[in-house]
Amino acid sequence: MDPLSLAASITALIGFGLGCAKTIHNLVRSVAHAPSSARQLAEELELLGTVLDELVRFLRSEKAAGRVFHQHDLLVASKASCEARVAKLQEKLGRVKKSSLTGVLKWPLNEDEVSQEMAAIHQYVLVFQFSVTIDGLCVVPCLTDG
Repeated sequence: MDPLSLAASITALIGFGLGCAKTIHNLVRSVAHAPSSARQLAEELELLGTVLDELVRFLRSEKAAGRVFHQHDLLVASKASCEARVAKLQEKLGRVKKSSLTGVLKWPLNEDEVSQEMAAIHQYVLVFQFSVTIDGLCVVPCLTDG
């Protein structure tokens, strides 16, 4: 995969992640008893979008020209894994239910799930942040070769 194709697919992930963050913000305002960590999860998704935006700018620059990314390179594999993780999170957020007793909407994730999602998203942020550096971009594809 060339840098411009990778940048295009990452751009789609940015929109998906930011959409998920918006969903969380809307749910926090709408549901009863959303944990305070829900806002932190939305902020982590927004940070992911910022870091991915930096990565897209780098991939579109001349510094990345001529590079080829393969399916098993850490950057490409992390992007695919991150997409799947954000899609699964969006699916979980879509399972908002009303309480049978009060009729009030309930937050769809428990505290442990929110913590796990935050930790996972943070790991993606670190990988993508590392990939933005020239040295990191040169090293990341090589990490999966051995």
